[in-house]
Amino acid sequence: MKILSLATLLLVQSWMCQGMGLNIAGSALRTSPPTTDFIRKLEYRYTLRVCNAYPFTSALDVFLETHQVQLTQSPLIYKACEEFKIKLDSGDKLSFKVGKENIGTFTISDLPREDATLLLIIYRHDTESTAVSFQSHVFTRMSAPQIGVLDTYRGKSASSLHIEDLAMPGANSTPRDETLRFDSVVAIDSGAYRVSLRPDSSKANVTVRATTKLIALNNQAYIVMRVGVEAKEGPSYPEELVVFPRSDPALLGGSPRGGGVVGAFVVAVVMALSQVFL
Repeated sequence: MKILSLATLLLVQSWMCQGMGLNIAGSALRTSPPTTDFIRKLEYRYTLRVCNAYPFTSALDVFLETHQVQLTQSPLIYKACEEFKIKLDSGDKLSFKVGKENIGTFTISDLPREDATLLLIIYRHDTESTAVSFQSHVFTRMSAPQIGVLDTYRGKSASSLHIEDLAMPGANSTPRDETLRFDSVVAIDSGAYRVSLRPDSSKANVTVRATTKLIALNNQAYIVMRVGVEAKEGPSYPEELVVFPRSDPALLGGSPRGGGVVGAFVVAVVMALSQVFL
């Protein structure tokens, strides 16, 4: 693979504040010399979440190329995600390698002025080549669970993503069922849900192509991602769903029944970043 991908993470820079003190001695007004006590750089805590949606037999290593630091202790396999609590600066480069071969590089232009989870996904650019693409998003703090809904699948298959209440034994009510739009972020109530991929069809009883559970906790950001590729050359990988992180249902407390989708906002502009393929 000789194609290098560059992408830009659209975020914001931090700032610095500086002050100067005045002292009065007798009738003379004197300006005290500047001291470093009044200079403080605002530092924010970032969690870098990297997901491997690149269908390939070999796993990927992730490097903070700017500081020549390998982030992954072991290679990140396909459909896996990992989080890193590291110091990041504008201009830092994150490179992805199979063995010693660099298959893609992502450049950070700026950083947000608040604590945040920075999501970065590497995936297949098309069905004809092994080129890579990136998607990124910034999850800022929110009390309700957030879900980033992403589609990294490459192929002709058309599917829609649905979320429904996870039916509990003895429950009398009918689970609610709603459609989630790809390339969007939604806020939901905490609870237990099922997400599924279904064919785009008006038929009532359609075959579910993939399904998995989602335990949504407050103050947490999740991703639900369609992965796979219908390759024209080389092996193909089926449509599947990836949910990350996987939360413990015991942490829900009371009834695990979900509360329904309470709000949604599309952030396609944030997630559709400029990409350069060399």
